[in-house]
Order: sequence, then C-alpha cells, then structure tokens
Amino acid sequence: MAQTRLASKDVSAFLGFFGRLRFEEFGTAAALDGAICSLSLHLMGKELADDSLVARSRTVYGWSLGALQKTLRHPTKWKTSETFCSAVLLCFFELFAGTTSAETWLQHAQGIATLMEQRGPAAHAQGNDAAILFSFRGILIMSSLFFPTSDKCFLAQPEWRKVIYNGQGQSIYTPEAPGFSMQVVNSFFVCLADMPEVMWWGYPVRQALLAGRRVSPKRLQHVAELAAANHERFAAWYEDFKKLGVELKEVPSKDPSSPYQVVLEHPVGWLGSMHMGYWASMLILQELMLQCEWPVDYRESQKELVQNILRSVESVGSGTMGPFRLGYSIRIAYEFASVEAQQWIISLLDKFSKRYAATDKNSYPSPRVDAQGYSF
Repeated sequence: MAQTRLASKDVSAFLGFFGRLRFEEFGTAAALDGAICSLSLHLMGKELADDSLVARSRTVYGWSLGALQKTLRHPTKWKTSETFCSAVLLCFFELFAGTTSAETWLQHAQGIATLMEQRGPAAHAQGNDAAILFSFRGILIMSSLFFPTSDKCFLAQPEWRKVIYNGQGQSIYTPEAPGFSMQVVNSFFVCLADMPEVMWWGYPVRQALLAGRRVSPKRLQHVAELAAANHERFAAWYEDFKKLGVELKEVPSKDPSSPYQVVLEHPVGWLGSMHMGYWASMLILQELMLQCEWPVDYRESQKELVQNILRSVESVGSGTMGPFRLGYSIRIAYEFASVEAQQWIISLLDKFSKRYAATDKNSYPSPRVDAQGYSF
C-alpha cells in the first residue's frame, strides 16, 4: 500500500511485522487477506486523518470477519497459521476501531484464547505462529486480567510459560535487537501472565477491606504471600531491565494541558510501555500487601509509581500507537489517582479513544467522590 510510506515509524513497524510473515496461502485466503488489508487501511486512515480510508477499512473488516467465521467451521482449516493470524489481526482491528463497542475486542480475545488452547502449545512454538503469539500475548493477558473467566491466565500454565519464554518468536523484534533484550521482554510477559491470578484472589479481598467487611486471616495470608512472591519476581526482572541501559530524561512538557511542567521522556516507545507496565503491576501488588498488613510501608512508593506513570503519558502515549502502548498502565494508575488526577486522565481518554477505541472512558469507573488517591 503506497500510503504506508507516509506512516510514522511506530505504525510502519507494527504493520511491517505482519508484512514480514510468510504464508503459503497468502493471496488466496480471504480471511487473512482481508484482515491485513482492513487493519492497514484503518491505521493509515487514523494516521493520515483520512475518513475515507477508515470507512473502507470497516467494509473490508466485515468481509474478512465473515470469511474467518466460515474458516473456523472448516474441519481442518480452523487450526492453520493463516486462521490464527487472521483472528489476531481482526482483534487488533477491534482494539483500534471498536466496531460495536469499546469492548468488542474482548470477545475476539477470548475466542482466540480458546482457539489457541485447542491448537495446543506446540503449535505456537516456532515460525509464524510463535511470532504472532509474541505480538499478541499482552492482549491475551489483559483480557484475563480485566475480564477473567478463571483464576489463572492460560499463558501462566507451565506448558504455555515455556512457549512465551523460550519460543522462537524473534521476528517480532527488529533484527538488531540483541538476545538479552529479547530475554528481558520475554521475562516481563512471564511475570505479567501471573497477574490475573493475583487479581482474581486479591481484588475481592481489597474491596471487602475497603468496605469494612471482615476477611479471614487465612485468606489475607494467601493474598499477601501471593502478592509478595510476584513482587519479588518483578523486582528481579527490573534489575535485568535496568541493564538494557534505558535512561529516562526529565524534560519540559510540550502539552499546555498537562498538570506537570516536567515530564518523563522514554527514548524507545515499546520499552517505555514495559517500564510503565512494571510500575502498574507494582502498584497492584503493593496495594494488596498494604491492605493485608504486610510489614513494609509502601505508601510513598505508591505515590511515586502513580506519578511516574502519569508523567510518562506524554512521551509513551504519543502518535497513533501511543494509546495502545499505555492502555494497561493508565487504567491501573486511574484506580489509585486523586479525583483531580482522574479527571485529567478522563480528558486524555477522550483524545486517545479517537485513535484506540479500547481506551474509551465509558469502560472506566466514574471519578472518585472521596479525598483519597494520589495527586499530581
């Protein structure tokens, strides 16, 4: 597509990743061809502010979705790499477009999780399938984290954990990315895949304690120990992350609506997304440890983590792909922010959702009515 030459670097890299995959049926599989075309048209339409491209993308999406549904009913084609990639691409389309609602992507993600479990871990261990999984594992984890159907994300199971850590999905990275960088990225997602279990057990306990209800000591101990174990693993991961030599800079804000005069600049967007994801995960874990009366006071650390995330939004959230990079972290920061900070986040969501439908403010709770939370 000629317009892709006009795309920003992050959009080009995202679409280029899928363009580098090689399929036997490429050009003859209606679902796959339509999925690639619809997502490319949509992102380019957003990038160039071209409503005609966005409209065409939705038409092609409808055709591709119909073809995918037909393929999934086929006795053998349902388990091919082409079908898997088509499903993932159409889920990405929903994340950005939100055809019927901002949460339609969730139905796609849950369907893809079922498809993957039926195909089995070995089918995703190498080649195109591993690369596609590596591009999509974060979305699968977010689906399990915010809309759980069981106490664990399936990617946290031992047989899947090996795939997301050791799988040969290296084509998602730029060719010059060193091996240690890939190891750090893979380790991050291994840690992140454990967070749905923490939320499954921890969120009801937190809500009960905040409401003044009694929670059994045994349950408190279980949540505290689960959170502490994950906290330790994330802390160990962060020591490796720091070895990548990514240096944050404090720079003057260029956004006149920002509450911060000085913000954090992340030199690489996808590394910034991981950094913010680490902060968000630590916010969750430390909150649970505080609620369960763990013998460490994390309140000052919590304030710093919230501010780190909010001060990073301007840098990591820039461009068409920006809201995609910070969806998880800004949602978690919102939970711990003061009403003033929450109102500012809502104003950001109004802008972000035009690029990335999954950040629609209607999927967020209303701003708090108390004086709690961390401010700017």
